[in-house]
Formats: sequence, C-alpha cells, structure tokens
Amino acid sequence: MDEAQFEGTVSESDLDKAQQALVTPKLRLAAELAWLPELSQAQIEKIFERRLALSSGALLSSVEMLPELARANLIADLCGRQAADFDVVDALMASWDGLDTSSVFDFLVSGRKASGFPSPDWKSFLIALQDLKEFHALTATASLLRSPTPRDAVRRLVDGNSSDGSPSPFLALIVKEYEKQNEATLSRITDEIGEAVDAGTQPNQIQSSVAKIHKLLLEWMDLLGPTSSSYVSRGLTEPRSKALFQKARAFSLHLANDEGRYEDARKLTLALQTCFLPYQELTKVAEKDLNDLDDLIREQRELELFQPLYSACDVAKSHYFEFSKTLKAQGLNAGSSAPIGALVRATNSFIAGNGNPNVGVNVLRDLALTCNNDHGDPEASYLLTQFVLERFRTLVDEGVVETLEEDAGTVFKNWKISDLEKNSKNLSWMIQQLQGIVAVAPSTVRREFSNMLDALIEARRKKRVKWAWIAGIAAVIIVPAVLQENKKSAPRRSYTSTTTTTTQTTSYSPPVEDYQESVPPIGDNLTLSKPQIRYCIYQSHRLELLRTMTTTNTGIDKFNAIIGDYNSRCASFRYRGSDLISVEQEAASRIAKFQQEAAEMSRYW
Repeated sequence: MDEAQFEGTVSESDLDKAQQALVTPKLRLAAELAWLPELSQAQIEKIFERRLALSSGALLSSVEMLPELARANLIADLCGRQAADFDVVDALMASWDGLDTSSVFDFLVSGRKASGFPSPDWKSFLIALQDLKEFHALTATASLLRSPTPRDAVRRLVDGNSSDGSPSPFLALIVKEYEKQNEATLSRITDEIGEAVDAGTQPNQIQSSVAKIHKLLLEWMDLLGPTSSSYVSRGLTEPRSKALFQKARAFSLHLANDEGRYEDARKLTLALQTCFLPYQELTKVAEKDLNDLDDLIREQRELELFQPLYSACDVAKSHYFEFSKTLKAQGLNAGSSAPIGALVRATNSFIAGNGNPNVGVNVLRDLALTCNNDHGDPEASYLLTQFVLERFRTLVDEGVVETLEEDAGTVFKNWKISDLEKNSKNLSWMIQQLQGIVAVAPSTVRREFSNMLDALIEARRKKRVKWAWIAGIAAVIIVPAVLQENKKSAPRRSYTSTTTTTTQTTSYSPPVEDYQESVPPIGDNLTLSKPQIRYCIYQSHRLELLRTMTTTNTGIDKFNAIIGDYNSRCASFRYRGSDLISVEQEAASRIAKFQQEAAEMSRYW
C-alpha cells in the first residue's frame, strides 16, 4: 500500500477501501474468497495477462483445470463484463456445485498463519461464502438478461439442470434472482387481473374481462414459464402462479354458477389450462372444470332446443280444436296455420340443432297420446305419429321405431274401425272402404284389415246365391258378427308414452287410469296409502328431471325448498310390497308426463 501510494498507480479511494478490507475481519474474509484462492502468484499473473483478451469460450477452456472457487470467480468476472450465454452460466453453476469448502477453508487458514493474521472461524467462513455465491447468481442472472433472447437462455439453463429431480442450489438462487428482476411486472399483472375480475361483475364487461385476463395470463407465464421446471422437478407449483390461478378460477366459477355464462367461463378455464400447462396440479383442476362446463353447456343447449318444441306441443294441447282441425285440413307442414306450422318448425329446428332424438320423440309421442286417449281423436293421433316416424326414423334406434310403428297401427285401427262401425249395415260400402284401407294400412295391422275384407267379400258372395229374404237376414247378422269378432281379437287400445330407448313393445292400457296422488304427512316410518306412495315415487321422478332444468339462483333456492319438503315426507316410510311395485310400474310409463310437469314447475323460476 505504501509503494502504491508513493508511485501513484492506485487512487486514494481504492487504497482506503483496500486498507479497510485488510483490517476489518469480515471484509478481509470476503475479499480473500472473491480473489483467486488456491492459486500461486505466478498463476494469478498469467491469468491476469490474458483474461481481458480471451473470448468466453477460450477463457472457459483456460480455467477448466483451476480450483473451483478461483474458476467461479473468473467466470463471474466474465459475466460482469458482458452478456453471458448458457455455456458460461452453466460452467459457473458447475464450479459452485463442485466446490470443496473444506479445502478452501484450509487454504485460507494456512495463508493467515503465514502472514500473522488470525484464522477465520468456520461459521463466518460459510456466511461469507454464501454471500459470494448469491452475488455470483445476481451477476449471472443480469448477464443472461442482457443476452439477445434472455427468457430462452433462462429456460434452457433451468430445464437443463432440473430434469434429475435435484436442482442445483446455485440454480435456485438464479431462479430467485430472475423472479426478483421481474417483480415489478408480475405485480402489475396481478393488479390488472384483479381489476379485470372486479370489472367482470358487470354483465356488459364480462367478455372484455375474460379476454383481458387471458392476455395477462399469457404475459405472466411468458415471464415465469422459463423457471417453471425448477418447481416441477421438486413436485411444487410456483406459489404466485397458484394464487393467480385460484383467483381467475374463482371468477370462472362465478360466471358459470351465478351468471349462467357457461361459454365465457369455458373460455377462461381453457385459458387457465393452457397457460399453466407446466403445473399438472393446476391443469387437472382446469380439465375437470372444462368437463363440467361442457356438460352444462350441452344440457343448456339441449334445453334451448327442447323448449320451443315443448312449448309448441303445449300450445297444441291447450288449443286442441284448432290443432285437430288444421292438422286434418292442411297436414303437418311448416307453412300450415297455427298451431300446426309452429309445431313443425319447432320439430325441424330441434332436429337441425342435433337435439336428443329420443327426447323429441317422447314429447311428440305424448301429444299423440293426448289426441287418442284424452280427446278420442285417433285420426289426429295417427297423422302425428306418422309425422314423428318420418322425421325421426333414422335418428333413433330400432326399438323406438318399432314402438312408434306399434302406436301407428293401434291408432289407425281405432280410427278406421270407428268409421266402419258407423256404416256396418252397408256391406258394399264397407268392402269398398276396406279395399282402400288395406292399401294404406300400417304393416302392423294390415293383415287384420285384409282378413276382415276377405270375410266381408265371402259374406257378400253367399248373399248373392241366397234368396232375397235370406240375404237380408245375412246382412243383418254376418256384418255385425264380423265386426264383433274383430273387436274381440283386437279391441280398441290406448297407448302410453315411454322414455326408454331400448327395444321393447308398447304397453297398452285403457284411456282412463287412476293416477291419483295424495301428499303424505310430515314424518318418518309412517305407513303410506297407495296414493301417498304414488306421490313419493312420482315426485322423485319429477325432482330428478327438475334438477337438470334449474340454472338460476332463484331456481336453485326453490328447488332446494321442494327437496326439503319432499324429504320430510318421503325420506322414510312403510308400505305394502304390492302397492310399491304397482306404483313403480305406473311410473315407468309416465316419464313423458313427468317431463311435462317438471318443465311446468320450472317455467317461472
């Protein structure tokens, strides 16, 4: 120091700093570690002659065989002077990971003894060494960020040193420093996402908020994505990314559950899944949310398709006279007068929108049942059933087609037999009518009408070879007998609606059924009458259908109230086995009716 001061080769301020470092134990230890420990003076002079002239690659080669800490100091010096690439920082990391701390400590102790200075204690040595490591990490990170593609450089470094599940401690320092360097930007993104979520509470701001959050999430992962593998390799999720995910997900759940904005919620959830792809813990949550949203969207779409068709059928029932008259006069065409035209258009839209064909068949079949059973109008029922067969034949399975064909045969027979009975004494007219009927009759009843025609033709033949007075008697006796025999073999039948789509024959029952329900009293383990059992079984079907129609907060509250009342009456009761079996069989044939009742209950929710 005296020589340097006399020669004037070093500034006074640098000399003062050096002197302070020499006489202060903590600063002296830091200076010794940051120098070139374990190297001879000759080695040091040789390195200093070349260190500024060598390229980064040449420098790495020249220091490859040096002790780890000296090598780390020289590489860190290079990082401090220029932008470093992956190889330079990777070499710095390898130097620190391979450092033998005991060897360095022994070297410092021996040097202190030789110069007459007191030896450092082990704890102070480790603290000083850790401070130097953190300074090198800071220098290396700053150098990487000065490279042409800083985030790619960081990503390559982190990915290359995180695959074995035990990342370097030095790498953890670089990751920490990298995140610290981007702290201001990360805080801004967090604040802006919070603002977007708040703005999204206004319906007219939802779409713009979702788009803004998606953009900010992409920016977030563009910054933190390069370091994600360092967390993944340890089975962790970066804490701030997890918190941001949960905040955006909560907004998505609000959109779905409180606002009914399923499509917007899906867009945001998809953004969460794609943006946080490195973190499996988060993507699994987003994937499940997506599946749930897809189910809700599908149900909502099916309901939107079904509602116009259901409403059109409801209008037809409430204006039956106009419905039946227009049906028979104009047929089932989109251009027909109300309410027929609206029904046909709703059916066409339902099919074009890929609505569930079994649901469409059930609601239209229920209308046909009403025509035949409630209004005694088999002609309208037949025309409607044929329309359903024409529209849905290729969309439903074979079992449903067979059921519809059975329906068509039943109501066609009811229709034509009724007309024939009105003119049972006019043998020639009946034969003429039957010839036309056989030509157009559904295949399921064509043979019955053909047999009837053959019987009447035979009766007419016999009539012609008898005397006139005998023929007159035959006409009075034989024709009613043929009709009566046909009625015995195939009585007039009513058909019931079913929601099953598996192959089965239609169950026929009399037009009038006793489906009386009685609300049971509140209580447990009460012995219920058959009408009370019928309420519990029927109501359970209606509630199950109503569950899928409830989407608003008000609707959910009303639905929960009905569930509570139902449980208080029907959760536990006694019954006669035959009554329960009988009621369950009834319920199986009334699904369409339950759908209608459930829809009516939810209409004003």
